[in-house]
Amino acid sequence: MEKHMLKQQESLQKQFNNTMSFSFSDQNIRQREDDSAVYFDIATNGQPSTSINTKVDRGYLTIIGTVDQSLEGDQGGPGQAMFKSTFQRTLPVPENVDTNGMEMLREKDRIVLKFPKLSASKKDKGRFKEDENG
Repeated sequence: MEKHMLKQQESLQKQFNNTMSFSFSDQNIRQREDDSAVYFDIATNGQPSTSINTKVDRGYLTIIGTVDQSLEGDQGGPGQAMFKSTFQRTLPVPENVDTNGMEMLREKDRIVLKFPKLSASKKDKGRFKEDENG
């Protein structure tokens, strides 16, 4: 019995170490773009219960997220552990995007924030209004 409990404890500790090694850093968020949009790829490393909230304010994107994970001992034993990790990152948003048109797309190992690029005429109108008021 004691051997089984030690094995279960080692298994939970290993799972805990794997879970706690998953933390968000600037390397987990990558910016890329194509002709039509700017993307922020947020790596979730396969964590299915990752939730993301976003806010765009004054040219900055704030990403707030939570990762929940529940671990159970080997062979259906009674051992169980629950972990919650939160993170927040603030990044500048390029000037040439429509912040109101942002889409959030969930893919296998990442969450993608997609900002459509503004057309040249929309950019010019935006600058004209700023110049007019400033």
